[in-house]
Amino acid sequence: MRYDAIMATCSTRTTRAFRLAILCLLPARLAAGQAAPEPPPRFESTAQFTLLANTGNSEATSLGIGGDMTYRPNPWVYTAKTAFAQNEDKDGLSARFFGGLFRAARTINPRLAAYSQYDYLRDLFAGIEQRHTVEGGLSFLLVDSAPHRLRLDGAIGYQKELRLARDDFDSAVAIVGPGYRWVISPTSAFADEARFTQAFADADAWKFDNTASLTAALTSVFSLKVSNIIRYAHDPVPGFKQTDTITSVALVMSITRPGP
Repeated sequence: MRYDAIMATCSTRTTRAFRLAILCLLPARLAAGQAAPEPPPRFESTAQFTLLANTGNSEATSLGIGGDMTYRPNPWVYTAKTAFAQNEDKDGLSARFFGGLFRAARTINPRLAAYSQYDYLRDLFAGIEQRHTVEGGLSFLLVDSAPHRLRLDGAIGYQKELRLARDDFDSAVAIVGPGYRWVISPTSAFADEARFTQAFADADAWKFDNTASLTAALTSVFSLKVSNIIRYAHDPVPGFKQTDTITSVALVMSITRPGP
């Protein structure tokens, strides 16, 4: 066999071996590149504090405190939240509200969970002495592709509202709303929670709530959080406006504990 033929044969065999090695290594590289994301921590909690004071041409003081806690003993997820805010100007107290919720969800499969939830709200400046909402339904994960996560809740419940300037109102309700989270970077994230509530007893008695927030880490424990809350009641208590908004800048302290 001629020398050039021998070299061509060797070259062909080397190329085939190289291609075979690439084909064998490629799945491993793809698997490494598509490693499953780390599971969320088993326990996490935050506490936040807001204090704004204006003096000079205008005088006003805003105070806000709140916190939340999430505990994940598989297959359950328990969430509790609370928030208090008030605003005081030269004429006296102009706004104050207190709210909280507790939610228990059980995972059915990676995308579906059943949940029950209790909400409480007290907002005298919106004419609401107390509002209690109990609901139960399903939560479906529509998008779970980093850095985006989108879920949709749908539930049936019961709402009782004790009012200041009108007869109390209670009714069965239907509730639907998305929850979105975008991890912008390892140190910042955007979140948005929306809820639409329709009362069965009165077609005009529907409400829409939306909470949007942007969080940026300052250290491994402390973060700065800017949030905006919109609460809209289509049929408000007489003498009160339909829309309330709360914008705040808060210092947040976070505590997490990884799961087993």
